[in-house]
Amino acid sequence: MLGNLRARSRSATRLWLAPILFAAILSGCATGQTPQPLPCEQAPLPRTLTAPSSPDAESYSQKVRTWSEQAESWLRKVQDFSQE
Repeated sequence: MLGNLRARSRSATRLWLAPILFAAILSGCATGQTPQPLPCEQAPLPRTLTAPSSPDAESYSQKVRTWSEQAESWLRKVQDFSQE
C-alpha cells in the first residue's frame, strides 16, 4: 500500500511540476534580450572616395546631364503633341 502511495505522489508531482517548468522555460526564452553593441573601429575611407572628382568623372557627369536634358525636352514635345 505504501509503495502504491509513493508511485501516485511521484506521478502527481510530475504532472504538477511539468507544466510549471515548461512555462518557466518558455517565459525565460520569450523575454526581450537587449543585444550589446560590438565595439568596432571605423575603417578609414579609401582615397578614391575622399579625392576630388577626377576629370573623367566630371566629363561623364556632364554627358549624363546633357542626355537627361535632351530626354526631358523630347518627353515634353511628345506630351504637347499628344495633347493637341
